[in-house]
Amino acid sequence: MLKKSICYFLMLFIAINLNSQTINSYTSANSGLPGNTVKAVFVDEHGHKWFGTNRGLAMFDGNTWIIYTDTTDFTVADNTINDIEYQLSKYGSELWIGTVDGVTVAAYDVDGITAATSYRSGDEDVTLVSNMINAVTLDSANVRYFGTDSGLAVFAGQTWLYFDKDTDPDIPDIKILSLAAEEDSIYIGLKGGSGINAEGVARIQNKADGYTGASTYVYPYNIPSAEVFAVFVDSKGY
Repeated sequence: MLKKSICYFLMLFIAINLNSQTINSYTSANSGLPGNTVKAVFVDEHGHKWFGTNRGLAMFDGNTWIIYTDTTDFTVADNTINDIEYQLSKYGSELWIGTVDGVTVAAYDVDGITAATSYRSGDEDVTLVSNMINAVTLDSANVRYFGTDSGLAVFAGQTWLYFDKDTDPDIPDIKILSLAAEEDSIYIGLKGGSGINAEGVARIQNKADGYTGASTYVYPYNIPSAEVFAVFVDSKGY
């Protein structure tokens, strides 16, 4: 799967040409980048670069910038974007875009976005525990997971589920900062507390008979910090 790279509060995007060893810096002052706070970066199958900023979504094909905001034809849920995840669905290539006010799924081709739909808490048949979407990931079955300020939302097919302290007491009632999927397991990076036994990572599994309860990894015994800003599972399952 094509994978995104996440940069927190990156003030400018740096492109490095390894052949010439030149460095090009792109900011809102010298390019079409709409905002200098870039939290999500994705390179698609066409080689186009997508940037989730504090002022909208930008696509750069190497020559031209195309900007998508909450007022353009193909809108995003909010201009402040926290994460981007790729999905190859039956409809084609799609981007799931997590924002501070809901999530947007955008279909795209070589020319840019061709259709977009946003989901928010309060919409009919949508169960988002919070519209503050901090992280997005997909598992091997293309189930979508959204890490929010108040729990984990799941979108499987056309069905929404959610997990928080009320549905699973083992899931801490704290902010989710990051997500990663490994086959049937979802690893959840948390904004834990400062004391001993503060949770830093939770893990749930999607089994044939449903989701398992969460197991947690706590500071300082299992992990060096209770705040986990990024989670990654490598090809060996580590």
